[in-house]
Amino acid sequence: MKLFLYSDPQLKNFLPLTYLRDFSELRLGFFKIIDYFKFLFPLLEVEKIDKIKREKGLYFLVRFLPAKKIENFKENLIFKFQNQVVGYLVVDEQEKAKEEVIDGFLLENLWDLICCQKEFLPIWQIPFSPERFLDDFSFKVFGKKELVFISQKAKILGELILNTEKGPIVIDDDVILKGFNYLEGPLYIDKKTVVDNGKIRAYTTIGYDCRISGEIEASIFLDFVNKHHEGFIGHAYIGEWVNLGAYTTNSDLKNNYSEVKVKI
Repeated sequence: MKLFLYSDPQLKNFLPLTYLRDFSELRLGFFKIIDYFKFLFPLLEVEKIDKIKREKGLYFLVRFLPAKKIENFKENLIFKFQNQVVGYLVVDEQEKAKEEVIDGFLLENLWDLICCQKEFLPIWQIPFSPERFLDDFSFKVFGKKELVFISQKAKILGELILNTEKGPIVIDDDVILKGFNYLEGPLYIDKKTVVDNGKIRAYTTIGYDCRISGEIEASIFLDFVNKHHEGFIGHAYIGEWVNLGAYTTNSDLKNNYSEVKVKI
């Protein structure tokens, strides 16, 4: 059986992020979206499709992240979330399907990526093999030490304080931490990234081979981002190869503290 990820017209709401990459390649938590599905359903081959098929298989709208794996593969099912069809299971093409309500997170607009990062805890499940990480270390940890995963290939060149009170911290292969760094989980720092005197707060994902300094909070950085200077980035989604100059800063709030309005 295959797992089919199908698209719909609402994917246009995620431009410009999806101009240069497939939606399933966007990052959230410890995963790219397609890898999250592979993590939930490791025995199923994943195929991306533009149009819904009617052959046997498990189908999910690519914008919907199920909270847990599907256990029942014995009957045809239509999966609904908040009265919207988000997927279905075809076991027998001749039989009728019954409806089943499932839990998860439905991504409808760009800002949902940031909301998902903070609100949908399944994307912060540890998908990595434990033998790649240090068994013991002497860095200061606030919270549970067992929620810290530092690759044996990472280099720590300075002081490091870790805080796992909100979630786990994963520092992947060939990451270099220089100077004084404060890291707060849940947090993922992908391979070959350099963090130089950074203060990285909870719900942050840093992609492959980035250069990071200054303060970051609840944000997603895709691969090859350069923020190697002071400044604050919060509740933001930063695309590949973006260069943020010295003291680049964004704001979490409007200056008058009123609601943010977006025309859609």
